Amino acid sequence: MKSDQELLRTLEVNKEVHLRKAEVFKTKLAEVQKSVDPSEMIICFDYEKNLPLPVTNAQDEYYVSQLWLHVFGIHNLKTHRTTMYTYTENFAHKGPNEVITCLSDYIMTNEDHQQRKLKIFCDNAFSQN
Repeated sequence: MKSDQELLRTLEVNKEVHLRKAEVFKTKLAEVQKSVDPSEMIICFDYEKNLPLPVTNAQDEYYVSQLWLHVFGIHNLKTHRTTMYTYTENFAHKGPNEVITCLSDYIMTNEDHQQRKLKIFCDNAFSQN
């Protein structure tokens, strides 16, 4: 069993690693956003917060009959436009198939005939990505 001091040190190290990774990500994102290459499409995507339907404060209703709305966002880093895909959990889940379907639709709908490269930024949710 770890002592409190060991646990605190582990948490501090994990925080430092997280902050360094975040800084590398921000730096890389800033570099890519400065790009003016018309042959590139640069996007960032992630699932947003799940939204309960209907919105209720009754505790029993919240856990028994809650329907969830999934929101998948794609942000184009060159045009600064965001596209949101929404669907309820009875239609589909939050897995890799849904991510690919949304990305495929977005790319086919928004691609420019000049674009030959695709750069994608996303979190590290391996089960979805």
